Amino acid sequence: MSQANTITEKRAIALEILSNRNSIKGLFSELHYEDVTKLVNRVNTVYNALKKLKDTELAENAAKASKIKEIQDLLLAQGLTLEDLARQSTASTKPRKKRVVAKLK
Repeated sequence: MSQANTITEKRAIALEILSNRNSIKGLFSELHYEDVTKLVNRVNTVYNALKKLKDTELAENAAKASKIKEIQDLLLAQGLTLEDLARQSTASTKPRKKRVVAKLK
Protein backbone atom coordinates (compact mmCIF):
# COMPACT_ATOMS: atom_id res chain seq x y z
CA MET A 1 0.00 0.00 0.00
CA SER A 2 1.39 3.40 -0.94
CA GLN A 3 1.83 6.31 1.45
CA ALA A 4 -1.45 8.21 1.88
CA ASN A 5 -0.90 11.96 1.82
CA THR A 6 -4.31 13.52 2.15
CA ILE A 7 -7.23 12.87 4.44
CA THR A 8 -9.30 11.83 1.43
CA GLU A 9 -6.74 9.20 0.45
CA LYS A 10 -6.53 7.94 4.03
CA ARG A 11 -10.32 7.76 4.23
CA ALA A 12 -10.49 5.82 0.96
CA ILE A 13 -7.89 3.34 2.19
CA ALA A 14 -9.68 2.90 5.51
CA LEU A 15 -13.01 2.31 3.79
CA GLU A 16 -11.40 -0.20 1.44
CA ILE A 17 -10.00 -2.16 4.40
CA LEU A 18 -13.06 -1.86 6.63
CA SER A 19 -15.59 -2.73 3.93
CA ASN A 20 -14.30 -6.30 3.69
CA ARG A 21 -14.97 -8.67 6.57
CA ASN A 22 -11.85 -10.74 5.93
CA SER A 23 -9.68 -7.60 5.93
CA ILE A 24 -11.15 -6.63 9.29
CA LYS A 25 -10.48 -10.10 10.69
CA GLY A 26 -6.87 -9.94 9.53
CA LEU A 27 -6.44 -6.44 10.90
CA PHE A 28 -7.76 -7.36 14.35
CA SER A 29 -6.50 -10.94 14.54
CA GLU A 30 -3.60 -10.12 16.82
CA LEU A 31 -5.43 -7.69 19.10
CA HIS A 32 -6.72 -8.63 22.51
CA TYR A 33 -10.44 -8.79 23.12
CA GLU A 34 -10.31 -5.71 25.37
CA ASP A 35 -8.62 -3.65 22.62
CA VAL A 36 -11.23 -4.69 20.07
CA THR A 37 -13.97 -3.83 22.57
CA LYS A 38 -12.49 -0.35 23.02
CA LEU A 39 -12.41 0.16 19.26
CA VAL A 40 -15.98 -1.03 18.87
CA ASN A 41 -17.12 1.36 21.61
CA ARG A 42 -15.35 4.26 19.90
CA VAL A 43 -16.92 3.39 16.55
CA ASN A 44 -20.34 3.11 18.21
CA THR A 45 -19.85 6.54 19.79
CA VAL A 46 -19.12 8.09 16.40
CA TYR A 47 -22.00 6.18 14.80
CA ASN A 48 -24.47 7.32 17.46
CA ALA A 49 -23.38 10.95 17.08
CA LEU A 50 -23.79 10.78 13.31
CA LYS A 51 -27.16 9.05 13.66
CA LYS A 52 -28.38 11.70 16.10
CA LEU A 53 -27.27 14.44 13.71
CA LYS A 54 -29.02 12.76 10.79
CA ASP A 55 -32.22 12.21 12.81
CA THR A 56 -32.22 15.88 13.84
CA GLU A 57 -31.77 16.92 10.22
CA LEU A 58 -34.64 14.67 9.11
CA ALA A 59 -36.90 16.06 11.84
CA GLU A 60 -36.09 19.64 10.83
CA ASN A 61 -36.82 18.85 7.19
CA ALA A 62 -40.12 17.23 8.15
CA ALA A 63 -41.07 20.30 10.19
CA LYS A 64 -40.24 22.59 7.25
CA ALA A 65 -42.29 20.42 4.89
CA SER A 66 -45.20 20.55 7.30
CA LYS A 67 -45.02 24.35 7.53
CA ILE A 68 -44.84 24.66 3.74
CA LYS A 69 -47.89 22.40 3.41
CA GLU A 70 -49.80 24.55 5.93
CA ILE A 71 -48.96 27.71 4.01
CA GLN A 72 -49.97 26.12 0.70
CA ASP A 73 -53.29 25.01 2.22
CA LEU A 74 -53.85 28.51 3.62
CA LEU A 75 -53.16 30.05 0.20
CA LEU A 76 -55.55 27.63 -1.49
CA ALA A 77 -58.24 28.39 1.08
CA GLN A 78 -57.86 32.11 0.25
CA GLY A 79 -57.99 31.39 -3.49
CA LEU A 80 -54.37 32.37 -4.05
CA THR A 81 -51.43 30.65 -5.70
CA LEU A 82 -47.69 31.03 -5.42
CA GLU A 83 -47.76 32.71 -8.84
CA ASP A 84 -50.06 35.40 -7.41
CA LEU A 85 -47.52 36.10 -4.69
CA ALA A 86 -44.64 36.16 -7.16
CA ARG A 87 -46.54 38.51 -9.46
CA GLN A 88 -47.34 40.80 -6.53
CA SER A 89 -43.75 40.98 -5.34
CA THR A 90 -42.37 41.72 -8.83
CA ALA A 91 -45.05 44.33 -9.53
CA SER A 92 -44.19 46.25 -6.37
CA THR A 93 -40.53 46.67 -7.27
CA LYS A 94 -39.68 49.49 -9.63
CA PRO A 95 -37.19 48.87 -12.37
CA ARG A 96 -33.91 50.57 -11.61
CA LYS A 97 -32.37 53.02 -13.97
CA LYS A 98 -29.12 51.86 -15.44
CA ARG A 99 -26.14 54.00 -14.81
CA VAL A 100 -24.44 55.36 -17.88
CA VAL A 101 -20.72 54.75 -17.77
CA ALA A 102 -18.57 56.69 -20.18
CA LYS A 103 -15.97 54.65 -21.95
CA LEU A 104 -12.46 56.01 -21.72
CA LYS A 105 -10.34 55.94 -24.82
